[in-house]
Amino acid sequence: SDHSLMNKELHKITTKQRITLTETLDPQHQELLDDLTKLKEVAFDKAYTKDMVAGHEKAIQLFENEAKNGRDADVKAWAEKCLPTLREHLKLAQAAVKDVKGK
Repeated sequence: SDHSLMNKELHKITTKQRITLTETLDPQHQELLDDLTKLKEVAFDKAYTKDMVAGHEKAIQLFENEAKNGRDADVKAWAEKCLPTLREHLKLAQAAVKDVKGK
């Protein structure tokens, strides 16, 4: 629900600016999805949680850069607003990795 809310907020900004966002996965993420759908049980859990950590780390880096260096005031504010949620999600993903390792 957090990511859906963030996407809705971004959609409002891009609609106002007449920018169309893609609604399909890029090749890298489509490949990840394809790989994950082939896994079962603990193997899936391990791969999924590992990717959630890496994905949130990358997102935080990108959002921090945008909040600091972005050129559009609305996007900068949106990125800054999203950072606490992304950081919390990273903590949850890191905890999930530890839980999965214990299985």
